[in-house]
Amino acid sequence: MDGVNRRRFLELAAGTVGLAGTAHGATQGAFRFNRRMVFEDPDVLSDSYLNRIVLVTDKSEPDTGIPSVGGCGFDQPWPPEGVDVFQGLVVEWRNRDTARLFGTDRRVRAEKLVQRDLYVERRETPVEIGTPFVINNVVRCPDGLVGVEAGQIPGIRIETPSGNEEGAG
Repeated sequence: MDGVNRRRFLELAAGTVGLAGTAHGATQGAFRFNRRMVFEDPDVLSDSYLNRIVLVTDKSEPDTGIPSVGGCGFDQPWPPEGVDVFQGLVVEWRNRDTARLFGTDRRVRAEKLVQRDLYVERRETPVEIGTPFVINNVVRCPDGLVGVEAGQIPGIRIETPSGNEEGAG
């Protein structure tokens, strides 16, 4: 990442996520709504995309290079004019407490992360910067792309390992 190391980037992003969780305290733990997203397949992560976190970190200007999201295997058609472009992180993580999806301790440890352009379904309510999503469905896409349906959830704090641990950082 140009000008910002991964640890600083995550600290800034995690701070935003923490504020979102506080603002939406009444809905903590519940999926607020789903979004369809497409991104380039990150080869450095494991093959299973279910339950990965996608963290929206910045809005990008739309360009003519938007991939054909209509070629992905989503149940409903997705026209190319219905796409917003964001920057984001795809995070492979583990939880400290496995009592439920995020446990009683809502912090997760980022094991690996990859920055990607995110092509996100445009809706009446826009995606806010700092919004975390959890992938709950994966569909096939052409040309090295991954299509996912992800549920927005507030209140996740993403941590990076200390300098003596392996993983992101």
